[in-house]
Amino acid sequence: MTTQPETIHTAYSISRRGGTTYRAVAYVLRVMPEGTFKHTRRISLDDTAQDAQESAVNYILEQYRKDGLDLPVSATHHGKHSALIVDNLLF
Repeated sequence: MTTQPETIHTAYSISRRGGTTYRAVAYVLRVMPEGTFKHTRRISLDDTAQDAQESAVNYILEQYRKDGLDLPVSATHHGKHSALIVDNLLF
C-alpha cells in the first residue's frame, strides 16, 4: 500500500474583542488507502493573518523535526473562515 505525501493545511479567523487578533489553525493531512486522517493540530495567534498561518506551519515543522519524521511536502492556505469552521478543521 502506498500513501501520498503529507500536506499541511491552514486557515484563519479574526477576533475583534479587545483589538484585532488573527487565529490560525494548521493540521497535517495524510491520505491513505484506508482513509484520510487529520493530525498534529497547532494554533497560532498573531497580529496579521500571514504571520499567524506561518507560525502555525512552523510549529508543525518543528514538531516533526523533534520527532525525527519526514517533513510534510507542502502547505495549503485556505484563507479566512468563520471561527466555527476553523476550530473544527472543516476547511
